[in-house]
Amino acid sequence: IYDTNMWLENWVSADGDRPDYGEVPLEEEELLPANSLADAVPDDQRVRAATGNEGVSLERSYRMAALVVWPETQTYRVIAQSGLQNLLGYIKDLHHKAGQNPLLHDTARDVALKAISGWDEFERVGSPYGIDRDKKIECARSGLDLASDMNDATINLKLLNDVVLPRYASELNESVLESMLVTDPGDLGGFVTNLGEMWFPKHPNGQTALMLSLLDCVEPKLGTPWSDLFGQWFMSIKRSLPQLAQNSAPRRVRNWLDPDPVTLSSLSIQSLFRLFWQIGMDDMARQFAEFLTEVPTVADPNREVAEAIKQISASPLVQKVRYPGLRELFLYSAKSLLARSAEPPLPPQDWVISSNGLTCDCEWCSDLRDFCRDPAISKIRVKTHQNNRCHMREKISAGNIDIECRTERRGRPYTMLCTKTRGAFHRRVEEYKSDVAAMVQLLEAHALLSEEDQEFELLRTAISNSNEWPG
Repeated sequence: IYDTNMWLENWVSADGDRPDYGEVPLEEEELLPANSLADAVPDDQRVRAATGNEGVSLERSYRMAALVVWPETQTYRVIAQSGLQNLLGYIKDLHHKAGQNPLLHDTARDVALKAISGWDEFERVGSPYGIDRDKKIECARSGLDLASDMNDATINLKLLNDVVLPRYASELNESVLESMLVTDPGDLGGFVTNLGEMWFPKHPNGQTALMLSLLDCVEPKLGTPWSDLFGQWFMSIKRSLPQLAQNSAPRRVRNWLDPDPVTLSSLSIQSLFRLFWQIGMDDMARQFAEFLTEVPTVADPNREVAEAIKQISASPLVQKVRYPGLRELFLYSAKSLLARSAEPPLPPQDWVISSNGLTCDCEWCSDLRDFCRDPAISKIRVKTHQNNRCHMREKISAGNIDIECRTERRGRPYTMLCTKTRGAFHRRVEEYKSDVAAMVQLLEAHALLSEEDQEFELLRTAISNSNEWPG
């Protein structure tokens, strides 16, 4: 088997400059004259002896100078063969040289537009088996930073629509923001609409952070064009809410390829409502609060919503603005906390523990389920072979069953001692303590609301009960 790889590197231009074009592959048919390397003497030769299934291998390396020529109009394609990052570096070099030679400005702009048009092709160079996520993000960030530096609205808009939209990730936010700021807001409507519909159900926290950063940048000049742009984004995320609800639902059966459920953080809830209120989208604020109450998997009412209300109450604007949707959030979080923790948890009265995580139907796991349901027995001994003991340990661990296992190494086969624990009760105690802390936060934030709610007094009673609780 003969395999040959040829490439060009260590570039020197006619004016003595050393551009970083990387390693550009060289094909046999590109040599002039043909077969000019047939009689070349190798600079290095290495022989590796046969090992295992591999036979003897002989490697020969050749290094020589070459004069390289190509049509000037195809320079970008030649450099693109060494990778997208090198092509972006070439465009950046053209852009900087345009400061001394204005004729290069149009060349840099033309090559940048061609690079965006062929982005998918150039991105795959050197990755025949697929492109990893980090490389995609790195290339997109480099392109965005270059486009912002060029300060060309057409290039920025094309890059946002053709490159960012198919591969958006929150890691790109800073660079995306810079590109948006050098683009006319009237031209960004299609981008933010597609961004919201495509990516808000998958990356709601990152996208909310992006739009809040945009608001902070344009707030002093917040006029009709920017207001309209935010309004278009609001409508797009409204249309995406059913998909967000679906993505937030926990899966009963998961494999390692399934993505984690998508949820909103307290910071994102706070930021979204700030966006709604500052743009004057009061109806959107109410509708989003209603959505959160109807789909509790999107944001935990006992943690994230309660924390968001606390942060909102600390806002310096809180005494100046009545916040639509806030009372609905307060009642939603309060009712959820009261339903779970109006009273302190009682210690368990027997030894029944949950076996919901045991999904296996084998004989050993069936015996474990019977053990979990038995109110009187706290431990059992199972004398069986190692494979069965390992299987039981694995299922107990995977199902988060409150059973501790220990092997007694007496006799053959060994015996596995299974002992029930109070893990569920201890977890419930910690949950209750956190719930009470969230109730305190809600009481502190209740001053925002002029209405007197029954939940307010119920929260005070629940907190009082916790103070008398011996746990």
